[in-house]
Amino acid sequence: MTAITDQDFTVIDRHEEAEAAQDVEGVVATFGPDAVLEPKPTGREFIGPAEIRVFYQDLFGAFPDLAPRLVHRYRDGAVVIDELVFSGTHAGPFMGIPATDRPVEVAASVVYEVRDGQLIREAAYWDVATMLVQMGILPPPGESAGEEQR
Repeated sequence: MTAITDQDFTVIDRHEEAEAAQDVEGVVATFGPDAVLEPKPTGREFIGPAEIRVFYQDLFGAFPDLAPRLVHRYRDGAVVIDELVFSGTHAGPFMGIPATDRPVEVAASVVYEVRDGQLIREAAYWDVATMLVQMGILPPPGESAGEEQR
């Protein structure tokens, strides 16, 4: 793998801008033809534009106001790691969870691998426990599952 170039940063910026605009086709256009998307909490891999498109259609349907905010960017040789905060309203089914219409704000890290100006791999990790608490699926820390909120 070769070191990250300025062109590589450009495709990552375009990718995150398309996410912020909920532009499925714009996001998909940043991936190469054999790219792999690994949203780690889902336990799945999405390979190629058609599968990646389905993931983003579902994501933007679940969070139509999804807004990523870059906290910090790291470069290490052939990869870029972005530390982000994603916010949005859980307005549709996501990861098997029906819409709760609750706002979420979740820390995430995304590892990008780029070749020839296209993403070849994206691995995304996010704080599922916090997301589930904010959705009302899990009790807040310190409360038991059967305890009523005051």
